Amino acid sequence: MCSDAEHMRIRLSESESANDASFHLNLVDGEQSPVTWDARLLRCDGSFLLLATEEQRRDALFQNEILRITNDLSIAVREAAQKNRELKNANETIEKLARIDGLTGLANRRMLEETLPREAARANRLNESLSVIFVDVDHFKPINDEFGHKAGDQVLAQLGTIIKSQLRSYELAARFGGDEVVLLLPGTTREGAILIAERIRERVGILVIPEYPRQVAVSMGIAALGIGETGEELVARADEALYRAKGKGGNRFEVA
Repeated sequence: MCSDAEHMRIRLSESESANDASFHLNLVDGEQSPVTWDARLLRCDGSFLLLATEEQRRDALFQNEILRITNDLSIAVREAAQKNRELKNANETIEKLARIDGLTGLANRRMLEETLPREAARANRLNESLSVIFVDVDHFKPINDEFGHKAGDQVLAQLGTIIKSQLRSYELAARFGGDEVVLLLPGTTREGAILIAERIRERVGILVIPEYPRQVAVSMGIAALGIGETGEELVARADEALYRAKGKGGNRFEVA
């Protein structure tokens, strides 16, 4: 038996049986001095163990060289692992930046176009709600023309902050272009989207922007996914509702 250290000690202290064998191993490594091993093949629990002790050690120079190479390899492996982590983080940052609008902090149109068909297909498959809010800043061009692009940028940045504050983790808001923002709201009914739109309208109405000393207002169009409708069709209906809101003077929302 070789089940533990004590059994192994007893087994080794026994005289060799017919199933055991002792011999010497001579190992030669290039021009280094040969190494001699006193070896014993020991039958143990139906298997064989090869036990050996080194009689002649390699010279100190060779041992030091092995130690140096091992240390160099260890350092190289750690450095490579660190570079791989840095590269992975850099790639993740680049990928994130490619989908984020730098001014508003919202997703960009590319992200919306990737997410919209997937969410529409999912809502249709599971018979779940999906709503869209299309947001547009009222009289945005005069803001830029009269007060400059810095004022316009501040309006958009503040709008992005307000919209993000109304989103749950699985919802998406994307800058569609210029001063237009699209909110994609999985699991939200038309009535739920109306409540969100009203909160956004109220918070925008009390914005204080030093570069623009007038009241900021937004118009919005709301649409809920119809049976079998595509994501593009949903956004198009919300866009139509938005322009009805703007046609009625703005600072309001219309429902498709």
